[in-house]
Amino acid sequence: MKLTEIKTNLLQIFNKIYKYRILICILLFSLLVFLEIHGSSIELYNRFIQPGANISVFSKPILGKSQHVRTDEWALHTPMALSQKYENYKIDNSIWRATPTNMATTYNQPIKAFFSVVKPFYWGYLILNEAKGLSWFWCGRMIFLFLATFEFFMILTRRNKLLSLTGSVLTVFSPGIQWWFAVNDLVEQIFWGELGVISTYYFMKTDKYKIKLLLSILLALCISGFVLCFYPAWQVPFGYIFAAIGLYYIISNFKTVSNKKINIIFPVISITVAVLIILSLIIPSMEAINITRDTIYPGQRHDLGGGYTNTLFYYLLPANLFSFMNICELSHFIGLFPLPFLISIYYLVKTKFEDKLILTLLCIQFFLVVYIILGFPDFIAKITCMILSSSRAVMATSFIDLILLMRLLSTKKVVQINSKWLISVLYILIIGTRLYILKQLQIKELPQDTNIFMINLYISLILVFMFFLSYFIIKAIENNTKTKYILTSGAIIASLICFSLINPVMKGLNTLYEIPAAKIIQQIQKENPGRWIVADFYPICNFPAIFGAPTINSTNIYPNLKLWGTIDSEKKYKQAYNRYAHIPLYLTMDSVSSFYTNVNDAFILYLSYNDLPKLGVNYIMSTKLNNEYIKFPNGIEIIKIYDYINTCIFYVKYSGKAKEEYIKYSQTFWKT
Repeated sequence: MKLTEIKTNLLQIFNKIYKYRILICILLFSLLVFLEIHGSSIELYNRFIQPGANISVFSKPILGKSQHVRTDEWALHTPMALSQKYENYKIDNSIWRATPTNMATTYNQPIKAFFSVVKPFYWGYLILNEAKGLSWFWCGRMIFLFLATFEFFMILTRRNKLLSLTGSVLTVFSPGIQWWFAVNDLVEQIFWGELGVISTYYFMKTDKYKIKLLLSILLALCISGFVLCFYPAWQVPFGYIFAAIGLYYIISNFKTVSNKKINIIFPVISITVAVLIILSLIIPSMEAINITRDTIYPGQRHDLGGGYTNTLFYYLLPANLFSFMNICELSHFIGLFPLPFLISIYYLVKTKFEDKLILTLLCIQFFLVVYIILGFPDFIAKITCMILSSSRAVMATSFIDLILLMRLLSTKKVVQINSKWLISVLYILIIGTRLYILKQLQIKELPQDTNIFMINLYISLILVFMFFLSYFIIKAIENNTKTKYILTSGAIIASLICFSLINPVMKGLNTLYEIPAAKIIQQIQKENPGRWIVADFYPICNFPAIFGAPTINSTNIYPNLKLWGTIDSEKKYKQAYNRYAHIPLYLTMDSVSSFYTNVNDAFILYLSYNDLPKLGVNYIMSTKLNNEYIKFPNGIEIIKIYDYINTCIFYVKYSGKAKEEYIKYSQTFWKT
């Protein structure tokens, strides 16, 4: 078969897939949910709780490996979602913190409520079992983000299918998306932002009022879905990007819109519906929002920017050579900053600023880069809301770089870039300087056995590679079709090979529910329910909550100030516990309890046995304690009721003075 015939056949297959892409995505999604395939690393609990005891089928990944570093996913976000079934998916969950805790703000969770219309990736929990719900969450986000991103780039690349496929692969299978896939709603922010641009674009292109009405409602869902992600560090910079692109298509198509007066009603519909959805979440969540706002962290986390220059170049760092750094913080989109910025400026000058979208994106990127490198004065940071962002803004700038590259490659106008070598050399000088600075800054942090020669060799090779890559990108932008095909194909293959298995491929939840301690916790809560503490470190302290056991020192997504006030009446330690916090707990013989923190998102509780009745503790779980029986003079007895491998569960019995204190706090505080 000749090369031209192979190319023709591949093109026909691609066009068939394109034609039925939505149907294919729905069928693939349905199959994966039926098989309960997901990407959670929650099987890591087997390493902490009774290691080796769970020998069930599919207790290990089918492909890839679990990522310990993503504790926010497997030790918090996913456990919170799984615990919701015990509370019938209400907005307030009494399992976490062992007191009513809002599930709609800090970490969005599956909830039976009106606002869940803009939480489609959680619907699986509400209509299926938890294993299929988890699969719905992972597979739905992956597949439908891919679909939305493809349509998004179809608009931006002027209906170029190959570039749209490239852009969607480089987005969905980017290090940034994959490492941050399940937390902080990054996927939802991009999904709703892209869908908002798509709905705006087609709204401006159609004259059919029924379609305009449907698109107006879709836009309302996009606006409210984006707003209710509740992670401003990304929402603000990404909001600028999507708003700017949407505004560009409104302005560029405004003259073609007929009956402009009648069309005013549609934005009113969008805003009204969006406000109603947002208020349906905000109103019942005001207490949680106010408490969070008044915390030390994240409530007082304000950032004027500046000093984040190196983060713009983290895409150049290999994780295996810089393994001591947090891989998640190194992960963004592969946008090749500042190459797209340099080429775009040259292109605009050469074409006399013909492409206003590129100009718009360059302005947004310049704004964000100034914030990242230099920072803003307090007044500007506040009025632009960038005070709510941080180094996280780099994720948005790298996304702009990716958009610029796809837009430049899609241009049909032949533009000779005579300064190819000059731009490539300038790019290499910039990234070479930053790589050297990064190496010098991190050299003291490197382990003693680190091979410095390998790091120097890597830097040399990456500079050579980036030089030729930048040259060929510029050549492809000049409308060299062959180079464009090679670049896009190579980018798709490299992205899939390098990043598609960052997260594991898991099946079902036997890996969790077949842990012996999990079964015992559920049995205890069914027969004799009570409140728990875990005398252990994070992530073990969240384990009982997964199975419906109200756990006092499970992660406090916002502080339980009334509770901690019962053992800190003088507010001596309020600075320590007035925060979002993971809570390692250690029981002590001290007469009073104490708190300690030296990080933003955790504190250690040294809990006096005397304070157990004040907190209303009924059960203690631990992998550290192993006493058979402990009795204290004030009427507290700790009795071991379960001991298997490394995990013990104790029942706390009260009598005398301790029982009186327990009843007092139960009636006034716990209301049991």
